[in-house]
Amino acid sequence: MKSIYLFGTKPLMYLCELPVLFLLGVSIYFNDKVEGTLGLYPLIFVCIGAIIFMFLFLFRGISVSTEEVRSFGPYSSKDTAIINKDKLLVLTVRPKGKLRVELYGSADKPVFDWLREEDASKGEINLYRDTTVGGVKAVGRVLNYFGISPEECSEIHSAESYSREYDFFVLTKDTTEQGACYCLRFTETV
Repeated sequence: MKSIYLFGTKPLMYLCELPVLFLLGVSIYFNDKVEGTLGLYPLIFVCIGAIIFMFLFLFRGISVSTEEVRSFGPYSSKDTAIINKDKLLVLTVRPKGKLRVELYGSADKPVFDWLREEDASKGEINLYRDTTVGGVKAVGRVLNYFGISPEECSEIHSAESYSREYDFFVLTKDTTEQGACYCLRFTETV
């Protein structure tokens, strides 16, 4: 299953590793000047472990395919939702380089045990929601994945509102106070 990946961590967030990298470099440099049986090896191992942990803790993102949308990363929410007929994938470009990815649809069965089936089938519910780093370029990558040409993507981005039917989805774009909102309503299961 081919997917497109949207990474959810800003690269500047990894600057928090600089103090630990500095401490690791200093401890390696002064290790042979320290007297004792262990030297600075415990500090070196703790620094390496902290660097690896911080990298893994910050590493997260969203995987979008024609079959599902999924959060990935060791410390992410690990939410997933299946994309099929009559589902609505919403990509909202928010200020400060954030992209909101949501999937709406009606659940076949109640989400919770205590929810009655007639209440669950009343309308669309939010099946998936996550935020990632990205803007118009990330939306363009998702649209290219679903078969829209780059030239048409630039036309869609520049338009205030847009609507067109494609092979297996209907694309609409609206500009709201929250940002540009791209909606893909799937007309058939891919």
